[in-house]
Amino acid sequence: MKTIFNEILHHQNHGLDCMWLSIVGDRGSAPRTSGAHMLVDAEGRVCGTIGGGAVEFRCEQMAREQLSEKRSLLHEFKLNTADTDALNMICGGNVTVLFRYVPADDRDWQNLTSLVMTGLDSRRHCWLVDDLSDIDLPPVLAETEGALTGSLPEALLPQLQGELPLNISLEGRQFYAEPLPRGERVIIFGGGHISRELTPLLAHLDFRVTVFDSRPEYTDPALLPGAEKTVLGDYDHIGDKLTILPDDYIVIMTNGHANDYDAQRFVMQYDHAYLGVIGSRAKTALLNKRFLAEGFTKEQLEKVYTPIGTAIKAQTPAEIAVSIAGELILVRAERRQTLSSSCPV
Repeated sequence: MKTIFNEILHHQNHGLDCMWLSIVGDRGSAPRTSGAHMLVDAEGRVCGTIGGGAVEFRCEQMAREQLSEKRSLLHEFKLNTADTDALNMICGGNVTVLFRYVPADDRDWQNLTSLVMTGLDSRRHCWLVDDLSDIDLPPVLAETEGALTGSLPEALLPQLQGELPLNISLEGRQFYAEPLPRGERVIIFGGGHISRELTPLLAHLDFRVTVFDSRPEYTDPALLPGAEKTVLGDYDHIGDKLTILPDDYIVIMTNGHANDYDAQRFVMQYDHAYLGVIGSRAKTALLNKRFLAEGFTKEQLEKVYTPIGTAIKAQTPAEIAVSIAGELILVRAERRQTLSSSCPV
């Protein structure tokens, strides 16, 4: 989302109109689901993707046509070869794409861009809401703890919950709402070789990364590109510098078993979204025995991801970073799905 709006801002600053495309509905097996975005200008696709292949190629063509006509469009694509309207794709599902015309000199769009960029930087829980019955208007930015603006009904606000896009029918109108990505926080204990590979990778995947280490040279931001924050502290006094929150993802890979133990012991006292610890099964068994003796439960220990990462036979720091990132992506996706399915719509 931030890349899309950075490009929209660039186009506005240079007086260039563009088309912002979003998948706002999907049924069956589709290459991308709601929340996929792409930006197109007079030269073609600028950034983003809504699935590639025939759909994306046709969408780029249609976007340039709509751009020349200065009009928005809502269009359903049928990805089924049995349909005469199909795009010769065998996915078997349908996707609905919203083509938003973004005029560079439009004050409402300029204001929206500014608000979205501020919302992304502040990481407040904000939603972009489109009224699909009037697609020529720009979407409205709403805060879950604020007030709705524009012509949106107040009854819409309580329904903006969860972490996934929503389609909401209300008062005879259809709305598409999508949360701005806030980026889940990952706290990495240990700023060594793997952390230096993992930090920029997680930042690219829209995680917010904090790196904690007891060694000053391992908390140098220049060595950890993409880190939102680096923290220098003692492993036996982590609480002096950090607070663990229920939505936090924790990765422990310090420079020694004693530090790993101190970090894991501290984290397990608090609710968290994910806890992964690097190390062998022998090390895990040894530490678990110690934790059980100290009063931690078997259920707590079974929730720890160790050995950390997906099983891809990773060897190098870069490969291990990829395996950890893959595990975090899966846990994040499953958690978002669970949180969203528990919210009333």
